[in-house]
Formats: sequence, C-alpha cells, structure tokens
Amino acid sequence: VVSYLSTGELPRPDANRTTPIAVYQPVRTKDGYMNMAIGNNRIWERVCKLLGLEELLDMDAYKTNESRKIHRSEIVDRLEEVLGTKETQYWFEYLSEQGVPCGPINYLNQVAEDPHIQSKNTIFNVHDDELGSIPQVAPPWKLVQSQEKEHKPPPRIGEHDEEVYGELLGLGPKDIQELRRDKIIR
Repeated sequence: VVSYLSTGELPRPDANRTTPIAVYQPVRTKDGYMNMAIGNNRIWERVCKLLGLEELLDMDAYKTNESRKIHRSEIVDRLEEVLGTKETQYWFEYLSEQGVPCGPINYLNQVAEDPHIQSKNTIFNVHDDELGSIPQVAPPWKLVQSQEKEHKPPPRIGEHDEEVYGELLGLGPKDIQELRRDKIIR
C-alpha cells in the first residue's frame, strides 16, 4: 500500500497457482479482477451453468478437480471470456448470491479511497521538512485505552545518535566526538 501511495503505480494481481484447488485465483473481468474459489465439483457445476459454459461439464478434461488442475489455464481462459463481458461488481453480486465463493479485488487506489479505510484513519500523512507530506499506513489494530500519538516522519541517519550512544550506551560527548572524528559514526 505504501508503495502505491508513494508512486501511484498499481501492481497486477497474481494468481495463486500453488493451491490444491484448480481455480482458486484472480480472474479478469471487464473492469478489473475478482477472486474465485471453485473448490469442489458442486461449485464447478454451478459456475459452468451460471456462466453458460455447460459444455465444459461434459468434457473429461474438466470432470474432477485433479483434471481441472492440469487444464487450469484453459479453464481460466474460458471463464475470463465470459467474465470479461461485464464489470466486477455485477459478477460479484450475481455469483455470490448463487453461493459461488468470490470477491472483488480492489486496486490500491480503490483501497485508499474506500470510505471505511478513510473513516478509520488507516492512511494518514506525516510532514517532513525536506520531503513534505509522506503517506503512511497505520497498524490494522486500535488499542482502546491508548492515546492517538503524533505521527512523525522516520528519523534521518544519525539524527538520534546523541541519545542512543549517550543514554543507551553510556558514552559521553567526548567519546561520541572521537567516534565521529574516526568516521565510525556520522
């Protein structure tokens, strides 16, 4: 998320081809991607009927999950031919109402603009004197009794040397000066 917020570049969803389920991966729709989990023969049959791909049900190559795994790319191509005719939201509503495990994959710009994410202050900015406003992602948890702390940018290299070497390591100003002189620290 931070990479997208900093660069504006959207990564492409990648398929999870290592699962024991033939189709358990992102599939392309007209306007994006959605995840599908065709985890058993009953769901496979349902998907084929809902998408008008009944002819696949009679093909030996697609009869079992094991055989569908072998022909996964062919199946995904056929699914995407149909799914590419309408938007993700349409397919999500249509298929999930019929008991097909699926869900839209939000691009990072959609995540960043999501009202729920915004209402929880999940993404916030910190100000840096040199870099300006830097987007950050908050931890996914909120502690009930903790106070909201001021968000600060990450420290510069050497910014807290005096504190670290002095307070934590017990070095005095003279010791720190010698380390700097000998170019051991900055």
